[in-house]
Amino acid sequence: MLDAVLTALGNSVRREMLVLLLEAHGAGQDDLSVGAVARALDIDRFSASRHLNVLTECELVCAARRSTARVHRVNLVALAELDDWLYPFLHALDTQIIEGGSPADEGPRQPVEHA
Repeated sequence: MLDAVLTALGNSVRREMLVLLLEAHGAGQDDLSVGAVARALDIDRFSASRHLNVLTECELVCAARRSTARVHRVNLVALAELDDWLYPFLHALDTQIIEGGSPADEGPRQPVEHA
């Protein structure tokens, strides 16, 4: 599932959608229709629906039918799983910053040689 999540997040429109749905959740408006998402991101409904389907397939977003509209909400459980995976990297970054360093201090990464 993590591979599908990371692939889905590789698209900037889907990242914007996820932020939009998270902000809606934080504002107490859990569900957004395809039309509302399309209007907010200034894209057509077909594109919005296609991107939302990708986010739904990897479980970052939950979809439901409300009357005649299909509505979507962010899946916080899936985001928690992503956070669990990212934690060691973010912790290492925080540790380096606390110790007075910066990721830029390390210079460019050197290629890893495989035996």
